[in-house]
Amino acid sequence: MISKWPRSHNRLPVNSYALSLSRVIGMSVVTLMCSTAMAETQVEWAERALTIQNSLDNDAPLAQSTWVGSHNSFGNADDDNLMDFNQSSSLKEQMDQGVRELVFDLHYDSSAIRMCHNNVTSYGECIDGITGNRKFYKGLDDIKEWINDGNEDQVILLKLELASDAKNNINKVEKKIDGHIYDYVYRTELTDTHGDYGKDGCTEIESATLTKSKVLSAGKNIILFTSENCIGDNGFNDMTFYSGSNIDDENSVSKIEDWSTSKKNTVMARNKDGTTRDGQLGNSSANMHPSDAHDYMLAGLNIFELYGYGASGSSWKVNGEYPIGPEDMVWSWSESNYEPNGSGNCTQLSSSDERFIDTSCSGEFYASCRKLVESDGSRAINSWAITTQKTTMANADSLCLQENNGDYFFATPRNAMELEELSNVRSEAGLSSENVWLNYQLTSSKWIADIGEADSEMQLSCDSGEATTICNHIDDYLDLNN
Repeated sequence: MISKWPRSHNRLPVNSYALSLSRVIGMSVVTLMCSTAMAETQVEWAERALTIQNSLDNDAPLAQSTWVGSHNSFGNADDDNLMDFNQSSSLKEQMDQGVRELVFDLHYDSSAIRMCHNNVTSYGECIDGITGNRKFYKGLDDIKEWINDGNEDQVILLKLELASDAKNNINKVEKKIDGHIYDYVYRTELTDTHGDYGKDGCTEIESATLTKSKVLSAGKNIILFTSENCIGDNGFNDMTFYSGSNIDDENSVSKIEDWSTSKKNTVMARNKDGTTRDGQLGNSSANMHPSDAHDYMLAGLNIFELYGYGASGSSWKVNGEYPIGPEDMVWSWSESNYEPNGSGNCTQLSSSDERFIDTSCSGEFYASCRKLVESDGSRAINSWAITTQKTTMANADSLCLQENNGDYFFATPRNAMELEELSNVRSEAGLSSENVWLNYQLTSSKWIADIGEADSEMQLSCDSGEATTICNHIDDYLDLNN
């Protein structure tokens, strides 16, 4: 088991410098990072590290990706006037803080599709000052504006929870989507890998083959999905996916681990933490706590749909803990020196805390290698090796192939489970005290991870005879990226 990172939970105010820095995937001026990194608070560092981490799994199937989400994302005091709200920050601020799954509850009231927290049907409407009544299109515009504000390389999961009155006016929901974010939404006609799975006419996310890279390469940034009862409107179904197997209202790590034995890495799973601030609606309590976040990630959970994300103040505490924040969701970069801190353009797995550190690309170290495909052509899942010899960064890929019968490529973990397995493999090899190369580099101001999926370099390895099994299946692997 990987040691867990420190959790001081000193939720300090985020200044304007931190908000702008948190949007940066890679710093073009590395010296700036080095000189300012130690001036950051823990939360400021976490927002920056989480923003970088959010692109680490771009080429991984969605079933092996990790998403920070916010439950009732629209329910915040910055964007609307609600009596009982979930989030302490606006939609744009949530995305700045690392949130990549947003949830909108939609109702039709006062001649408009609105976002309101209204599960009591006797209300019959969205009430300003009580349930909120912000118009749907304003939330869509927030997402679009955030994407255009330097976040064009990010993917947002947008979940729509439709009340009956919104379902009865589905054409109006679709009209707002088309009118405000049409050019950003990934639609099923862009690929033939999606099929109708019979769930009320909606289309399930093909989580084994769809990747963020596919969405981005199609020029899109938003995946729309629903959690239940997709609408039988063909136009809406073209843009709306069923989310697959959900895990709702589970408060036991052991229950999720039981599920993960057969399901993790193959389907997307969401855990919803539905508590509202102060438990004002009753005896609700938080299902997910900061002290459990790492265990949930190791169990293979994909979507963390969180209440009060990153909130501070005694009124937000449940069972003595604040809601989960960005510092609880960073599984990759080391907090010890607020990595990456400008030490270099390459990355190693540190021997001190089993986390990523940025470092110079010079020198010789052992390298991390990942198997891609089994002999029968099925995808290898979480299969790692460490080279038996030290190597330069430039020669790491060739050495991985040479030492492992052409089946293992120089790679980088893309989730907490893979990091744990790589760390275990290093320990079993007797190399716990050694730093290990990761195929993760700062290129053109962005951190780019090669997780070992097919690319032009892999094709060259096949052409040269270095690679073996993968070459018979390379088109399938390229399909993850193209």
